Amino acid sequence: MAEIGETIREIRKGKGILQKVLYKGIVSPTFASQFEKGTHRMNSEAFLEILDRLSMNSDEFQKIHRGFQENKYTVLSNALIDAMNQKDILQIEELLLDFEEYQTVFQYSLVRALAKMNIARLKGETLDEESANVKVIVRFLAKIDNWTLSDIVFITNFSPFVPYELLIVQVKPIEEKLKKHNELRLLCYFYNNLLDRAFLEKDYQNAKILCTNLAEIAQAPEFLFFKMMSQVFSDLLELAQKETNATQRQAYLERIDIIVRILEQYTSFELEEEIGQHIRNLEEKN
Repeated sequence: MAEIGETIREIRKGKGILQKVLYKGIVSPTFASQFEKGTHRMNSEAFLEILDRLSMNSDEFQKIHRGFQENKYTVLSNALIDAMNQKDILQIEELLLDFEEYQTVFQYSLVRALAKMNIARLKGETLDEESANVKVIVRFLAKIDNWTLSDIVFITNFSPFVPYELLIVQVKPIEEKLKKHNELRLLCYFYNNLLDRAFLEKDYQNAKILCTNLAEIAQAPEFLFFKMMSQVFSDLLELAQKETNATQRQAYLERIDIIVRILEQYTSFELEEEIGQHIRNLEEKN
């Protein structure tokens, strides 16, 4: 499997840029050489500065990077996310066995910890804050200042499965890092995932903040899905208010239903069950 640095080397050579020119003022020549050999990792700030010099954004890089490497790890990661979403314990356990060949990959221990915790939760077991799996996640989140772009993408994709109480306290540093590098699509995805979690946890105070943030970010046409989802979550928050009368409640429910039907028609997301669960929780609350 090709490392990120190896892909950067191929792109740099293809553009006819000398190594010393690309990395000047960012990292040392020795570090640059080792990075392009795949033996050194680079933090997200330095990496995104290099992408800027190569005149490409992270989405473009990821597409090229996947073309330079065997994509089995990415396929396994996506399959694991699907299995965890489907709450398929047997499939999760089988995929973990496939992941064992990637034990040298930095994120392997985190993938394993998240999957093990997900299995425990599905079995109704209580999560011990002192367990090895929880400690792995805590250590990873504590090192956010050293995260690479790959780490940011990883935690965003797996955010539905990180314990809520660990993730919610990291919102500020994560959003600051994503905003700094103009990774607005990732930020929208992160807000959307966390909003879903906030409603499941009935944490309406943080849900209101996240909803406002999502609506502010999702103004561009390419973020229409997230803008519509911010409206759904906003209406759910209105339903959570005890002073909402029957007429208002019906109006909010009808608008939510219309938006969900539109989004399900034009995207691959299955939202009806997810949003329906939030509505049922709110009805129990009131």
